[in-house]
Amino acid sequence: MRGFILSLLLFGLTVPAAAREWHAREGGFSVKAELVDVRDGAAVLKRDDTGQEIAVPLAKLSLDDVRFVHAELDRLTKAINGGMPADGAATGGGFSPPRAPGSAPSGGAGGAPAAGVVGNPAPVPAAAIQEDLGNYPTMPRTDAQTPPLVRSEQFEWQVTVDANPYEFMLPPEKTVKSTSPQKSYSLKPQFAEHPSHFVFFAEGSKDFFAYHLPTQKLVGKLHFESSLYKKIAYSADGHYFAAEVRNDTTRKTGVQVWSFATERLVRTITPSSDSFYLTAIRFAGPDRILIAEPNDHAIRCYDIASGRMISQIRVGSFFQEAQLAVSPGGAYVAVATSTDKMVHIYDLRTGVEAGQVGGKAQLPGFASPQLVSFSPDGEELLLYSNSGGGKHLITWDMRTGEKGAELQFDEDPGRKGPAGFSYHDRPIEWRPDRSGWLIGGWVLVERGSPDIVWIDDTQKSSSDVGQPRRFVDNNRLLDFASDSDRRMTMALTAISNDTIASNREMIASGATAFDNGLPPLTPIVDDRIQEIVTDIQWKYQPDEAPAVADASLHDGARIIANFAQLGQMVMARTANRALIGLREPDGNRRQRGLTTIEEQYFDLVDLQTGKPLMRTTLPFATLLKAVDPTGSWGAFADKANQDRIDLFDLATGKPAVAFRPFQNSDGEIATMAFGSDKSTLWVLSKKGELTQWKLPECRVVARRMYGASTRLQASPSGHTLCVASPQKMELLDADSGAMLGTLASPAIEKFTAAGYMAFSDDGRKLAMACYAGTDAQRILVWDLVANNVDKSFPFPYKPLAISWGDDDVLLVKAFSRLPELTVAAHLVAVHLPSERIGWNYLLPFGGVGYRGSDGRQWYVSGDANQTDSTVRAVRLPQPQDAELINDLQPLAPLLSSGDRLAIRVDAEIPTINIERNELAKELQSLYLAKAIKAGYKPDPSAGHVLTIEVREKLTAETLRLRIIGRFSVESIQKTEVFATLRIANGDGKLIWADEIREKTEADLARKGIPPGVGVSEFFRLQQWRNVLQWIEDAKVPTAIFDASSITGAGVSVMTVNGVEVRTNLNIPVNNQPGDQAI
Repeated sequence: MRGFILSLLLFGLTVPAAAREWHAREGGFSVKAELVDVRDGAAVLKRDDTGQEIAVPLAKLSLDDVRFVHAELDRLTKAINGGMPADGAATGGGFSPPRAPGSAPSGGAGGAPAAGVVGNPAPVPAAAIQEDLGNYPTMPRTDAQTPPLVRSEQFEWQVTVDANPYEFMLPPEKTVKSTSPQKSYSLKPQFAEHPSHFVFFAEGSKDFFAYHLPTQKLVGKLHFESSLYKKIAYSADGHYFAAEVRNDTTRKTGVQVWSFATERLVRTITPSSDSFYLTAIRFAGPDRILIAEPNDHAIRCYDIASGRMISQIRVGSFFQEAQLAVSPGGAYVAVATSTDKMVHIYDLRTGVEAGQVGGKAQLPGFASPQLVSFSPDGEELLLYSNSGGGKHLITWDMRTGEKGAELQFDEDPGRKGPAGFSYHDRPIEWRPDRSGWLIGGWVLVERGSPDIVWIDDTQKSSSDVGQPRRFVDNNRLLDFASDSDRRMTMALTAISNDTIASNREMIASGATAFDNGLPPLTPIVDDRIQEIVTDIQWKYQPDEAPAVADASLHDGARIIANFAQLGQMVMARTANRALIGLREPDGNRRQRGLTTIEEQYFDLVDLQTGKPLMRTTLPFATLLKAVDPTGSWGAFADKANQDRIDLFDLATGKPAVAFRPFQNSDGEIATMAFGSDKSTLWVLSKKGELTQWKLPECRVVARRMYGASTRLQASPSGHTLCVASPQKMELLDADSGAMLGTLASPAIEKFTAAGYMAFSDDGRKLAMACYAGTDAQRILVWDLVANNVDKSFPFPYKPLAISWGDDDVLLVKAFSRLPELTVAAHLVAVHLPSERIGWNYLLPFGGVGYRGSDGRQWYVSGDANQTDSTVRAVRLPQPQDAELINDLQPLAPLLSSGDRLAIRVDAEIPTINIERNELAKELQSLYLAKAIKAGYKPDPSAGHVLTIEVREKLTAETLRLRIIGRFSVESIQKTEVFATLRIANGDGKLIWADEIREKTEADLARKGIPPGVGVSEFFRLQQWRNVLQWIEDAKVPTAIFDASSITGAGVSVMTVNGVEVRTNLNIPVNNQPGDQAI
């Protein structure tokens, strides 16, 4: 062999291989030397330091070194043959055809177990691995040097850069455009831990594929007869696939390593501990595999060729899979532990700890490690943590252990992608040049600032926005989507450096990357802001609504949109206009970020002529918050961040003004309201800060803090603004910002949330449908002239909006569970003199705009048989309805505060130990106190009786489940625990009821079953605890009325043709708790 190499030197055909680092397969040996010869199964090396020749058996060299030797032999052979393959070598240019996985590992003689079964096949000879690669593609290698071994623990930093051994970036001239050959509902892209020329696919849990990006070819396939267990891993060089499997006989968990090149089993490794599952599997370079086990919190590194354990690391505390990272060259493993917030770095070749970073001094107090990751070049280590409601990012230099970049995000930047999607991959990816990171698959941040500098604005379907993404070079991402035929497509998405530079300039000027491509922002002016102060003097004067004669407005208008598109309708009474929101049902045309129920188009309709004036099409995802009374401008808040206001000219459909009200502070927009015209806009933040803005100059002139859960309501003219917070209600002059006074407080406990409000047309009354304390919803009416509460009574449904029908009738859009009404959300006519529900108006398809300047209620309605829709105006209540409603008389409650009430308990004592032996006595005392709190007089001899019944029964159903950590499938018979609260009168007639039923379901064990507890016993115990907790939290109603007080006298339907009476109601007592507990 030596003569063979010398002959090549004499003929000038080649030169000896340059000196390189050589390593022992099991560690403990490293030398820089030149390959001189190969003889007797050993590599003859010439040491670079001494010039001495040494012979090292190939079996003791690392697989990487063995591959190098064979590559040199192949190169020399081709040189002798004039560049042609050696005799007998394959001459085809394509890849080897797929072969079914064999029953024996490559190089073995059979007897290896089938896929999915842990066994102990014979080790694969290293030379055989290289030979079996055939024409399988390889990754181009770098000249990266292996770090020196860490042999003993020391206090000083012993880690250095473990560089990537591969040239992983896709050449600039290479592009990717590929589609799967057939449709699939379960094909998922997957990746190696580090950047690679290979992307892998899993279809279900039995089929796995390797795809080579430079050639855009499928190069490997593995099929298994049985499903593999959870943990799998891929090697960055594309050769290996590893899976966690379980031996059905021994119950032990192991790892099988398969070759994509040969489609055969290479090695089975059975960990030394008796773990039922594994924490992680990772490849550590081309030759080694890492297995992390939960039982002893250990990490073990194995040589793939021999199956021998190289090192064993005891971490000492629990860690999750994402809290572990292997360096690009496979020399180190980094583990983040939550207890001490440290990241420990170990040498996988020796098992010795080489350094520590992090700790409580460098991480925020509430930081919880989410992901550890080495940079692609091995120069830095990153820790990405949850931190309160936001995120924290920190990196360390691997040469020194010193802190590099550090970013604190007040909120999760990964949520800045399309609304309502979940990203299905690692939360953060290094940009290859380490200048920044891709977070959540959609946004890019840079080292110096948490500001987002790039956002992917690619339009995608809802099923594709969560697909994983990877960098193929510094400016391109590998992207996945599914076409209309459910075939997966793979392409590249470019990251524009010009866009990033532009976004940097926008951020410097006070804008954000989200503003790129949107209407330009007007800088805000906030140099003179006055604080709105409380004035105890009542200065309000009746603010009359704009009014016109009955016959001056058109009866209807045609809208070019079908019933499925119809959204909200907003009235602009000063100009007699209506703005109608329309949805986009086609996902391909819908703006990214908008859902199927959010409007993308807005039609401005002239109610005097009945003609549409203009359709405004939103250029991005933003939500309508207010329309000025003249119908000139609409105010929108961006959906993604809720911190940008865009005003659109509704007459032209064009953007008018845009600004960020919280440019110099943090905040999110809750709602907005105009003054009497487009020159004044009020903005309320979610935290309850109210600011007044003058437009178009975007100058903030006044502010006041009201607190969370505050609502705004402008009068129909826009001259008056009502600000309702849970603590107080105030009226402001909507144009000047002057305080007009504080409304009288209702004689109830404070609002848990401010309700929906409406000014009467004469400006003398204000109505509110609200939530009030622990009671049911309430209707409140203020006399604004005298400033007192004129009406306050309970309301049985959840209110959604409110309007005035006439002087004695309120129209409340409410949510009801009455099955007789068929449409849950509908208009309820509330008769104020009798404080009763008078009528129900259903609108199956459309939206209500409420009262117009002619006194009629306006709505838009569609029909399933028509391609367009109609705007209608009707009197509500209808004259014939009003006759029945006006006859209603106040109805005395069946039971109310001050009445006597008996308390009885009928509670079954379960056969399991719930530690409540005196359950009946406990419930008796509990509900005695609840009755007194509700205002009743407990009396055992009272005619009205509150009964608390608790029972458990066995059902005929069974539940089959596999408990984590146990092998067998257990079947238990389902039980049902139920509790009923009932109030009956002296005749035994039921007047109110509420109940809970808890049946045995697997969800009850989502937090696990404690050791030593029987499965059936555990589920029953959880059912009893849930039911008893419900009993403790349930409330006794303070008043109970006859069912007729909450159902009304009849039901009508609002259609494209007007209002049609469906039926007069005669509904018996309804036992639904939400409809009765008033």
